Amino acid sequence: MSAEPTTACDVTARGLRNQDRETVGDERAGRRLDLLTAVGAVLLVGLAVTVGRAIERADASLYVGWPPLYASWDPHSGPGSVPALALAAAVVACGPPAARILPWRDLVAAVWAVSALWTLALALVDGWRGFAQPLESPYEYLSSVDRFADVGAALRGFTEHILVGSPDNWPTHVAGHPPGAILTFVALDRVGLGGGVWAGLWCVVVGASAAAAVLVALRALGAEAAARRSAPFLVLFPGAVWIGSSADGYFAAAAAWGLALLAVAAAPAPAPPEPRRWRPDCCSAGRRTCPTGWCWSGSWR
Repeated sequence: MSAEPTTACDVTARGLRNQDRETVGDERAGRRLDLLTAVGAVLLVGLAVTVGRAIERADASLYVGWPPLYASWDPHSGPGSVPALALAAAVVACGPPAARILPWRDLVAAVWAVSALWTLALALVDGWRGFAQPLESPYEYLSSVDRFADVGAALRGFTEHILVGSPDNWPTHVAGHPPGAILTFVALDRVGLGGGVWAGLWCVVVGASAAAAVLVALRALGAEAAARRSAPFLVLFPGAVWIGSSADGYFAAAAAWGLALLAVAAAPAPAPPEPRRWRPDCCSAGRRTCPTGWCWSGSWR
């Protein structure tokens, strides 16, 4: 008896099965690394909390109410609580499969949109008043918008009001950043979108785009698979509490897009497509391992 001859299609089928096993192994290894990273992050934060509270109890030299954060412990609920929980549950349940199958541009747009909704829901736990209040502080940008009635004159004398002891010194945030930041809120006011609510919405929408920028940067670096896996986490990024509503989210997005554009610019150009050539298929008619089932058919490849 003689063994049935092995065809190229048999070899291809075995190769595909081996590739599938390798893919599953890579996914399991990736999950283990993700788990180790998460555990490491929890331990690091726990260490910072423990050491920070010890220092604060000893001599109160950190000046923070909830080390390592400049914050206080005040759990409460509000208008945004139910939408935030519902959105988080939907992303956890549907986010990973959606991230795998969505076309790339649709995925980037969806991550931006859902991230903005998540950030807005968290910010609205304190209601619209609490949403707008942080940016209406006397130390924030909106308090200085009226001083830019003449933008040119304000910019020419900008540096004369930075130091605390200078006459009519700028508020903390205006003095601590280049004038482009305050000019953004001046522009919003000029087009009729003045006040804390509109400024907060600007910071949320622009700040949420940082998640999309991360995806763009990862893909430019050849890590589209990692970008798709990280998409649900980027949507539910815990740092959203600092984006809504704070100009810090606006600055984070500017930095993220700067890095994304740098990655795109540094990425190698895509290779030109190979010339198409006519190649006969290898299979004989009727073989189950044959992907086409045709005998000596040909195709452009």
